[in-house]
Amino acid sequence: MVQRCVTISLPKSLSERLAPYKHRIKISKVCQEAILRKIDVIEKIDATGTDIDRTVTRLREERNYATSHFSDRGAEDAIKWTSTAEYEEIGSVIEVISEGKGIESLKYMKPVLRKMFSDYDVRKEKIPWDDDYSYGQWKNGFIRGIKEIWERVHKDVNE
Repeated sequence: MVQRCVTISLPKSLSERLAPYKHRIKISKVCQEAILRKIDVIEKIDATGTDIDRTVTRLREERNYATSHFSDRGAEDAIKWTSTAEYEEIGSVIEVISEGKGIESLKYMKPVLRKMFSDYDVRKEKIPWDDDYSYGQWKNGFIRGIKEIWERVHKDVNE
């Protein structure tokens, strides 16, 4: 079998990690096996007639929509929540957020957040993401909404 020499480049960090094991690893064999696995995957995809670029684009659009949609909904729900929440509740949430802790570290907030989110029918929106992803995006929006409201009102409230 005729073989061709091919040069590969490694990032410096990988090259440094490889150095102590170089005598124990057949680099050429590892590369050949990895390339063959990659070719097998590509050939299987091509055999199905799947347009990977279209699939990637579709999934990216769905993810971006879900991210934006749930984040915006979370911010709206935060505004609604602050309209009836007590000063201490809002202050506690702001404090936890500023300390970098999860909002659910406030035990009373976890059921509040889950209730608000569960009232929102994810399936009705036909968004193909599990509730953990959707809830995470919604919660990020909720936190953003709380911060925005607090920035607008805390000076006036504390006068």
